[in-house]
Amino acid sequence: STHPNIFIDVETVVTNIIIFQIQNTRFTAEQLVQQLLDRGIRLLALANNRLRAIVHQGISRNDIYSVSDAIQSILTQSARTTVG
Repeated sequence: STHPNIFIDVETVVTNIIIFQIQNTRFTAEQLVQQLLDRGIRLLALANNRLRAIVHQGISRNDIYSVSDAIQSILTQSARTTVG
């Protein structure tokens, strides 16, 4: 990951399931999940800072980029504002 608030250990990604961590952000995983759900994106919070994403058949590369952009936008915004 190139975003300072996201850590993905790419060595552990061997299926369509991606586990990643958010760090150095005011958001909890659950808060990020809710913000993404408001944008029509469903992820699962596994712990306070860990999330799971699953890529299914029919999900395009552009869809993945759109989700990545949404996560980055939310986390960048959180650096400038207070989560409520």
